[in-house]
Amino acid sequence: MSLSEILIINAAVANLVATAKTAQIYSSMEVGGLSGMQTFEQDIARLVMEGWITETTAYMYAKNPQVLRD
Repeated sequence: MSLSEILIINAAVANLVATAKTAQIYSSMEVGGLSGMQTFEQDIARLVMEGWITETTAYMYAKNPQVLRD
């Protein structure tokens, strides 16, 4: 089992990079699920929902536990 973050370069992400707004890329990943993007927390949440790991384990490894809670 592995966890992953997926960033797809699209026009919005390219514009963020071109305009030096790279701090906003994570937000694009959060809402980019329909285009195949996912954050680490979204993947951890998937593992919890599928019964692969417990919530306790998920919170232990989450980069941002608050995002995972939401």
